[in-house]
Amino acid sequence: MLGRTTAIGLRGVAHLLRSRISSVGACYYWFSSGLVGWNSSATRFATATNLAGPWSDLQLLRTDPLSEDSFNAQHEFIIPVARTEATKWVYAGDRYSQWIKVGTGRNVILPLVWENDLPALLWYREWKVEVTTGRSSTIATP
Repeated sequence: MLGRTTAIGLRGVAHLLRSRISSVGACYYWFSSGLVGWNSSATRFATATNLAGPWSDLQLLRTDPLSEDSFNAQHEFIIPVARTEATKWVYAGDRYSQWIKVGTGRNVILPLVWENDLPALLWYREWKVEVTTGRSSTIATP
């Protein structure tokens, strides 16, 4: 149990940005991006079965298709969408492209899935989550 003065942290990690903790099943997932100014960075995560730790070493969040910078974003937050038939996880990433001269900065909203207890970030140009059921699907685009 965490007390009011309990500090939690990841071993040997000093340069993380926008850390967020989510629980899925009996596991906690600590997501964070790198501290790289306005540039995009890969999302990393650590796991623990107790919020007070111990926490695993950081791992790179798998992306599909492969992306070295979380699809040109910095991790911002994760939203669980728990509905009648399913719980979906929505990954939100900041884009500051306008500050580094590679286009307009817009947030990216993508599905985060779990495969064998490991999270993976999926790229879809367009997708949706049904707000009643929690089912998700891609949207065909021309």
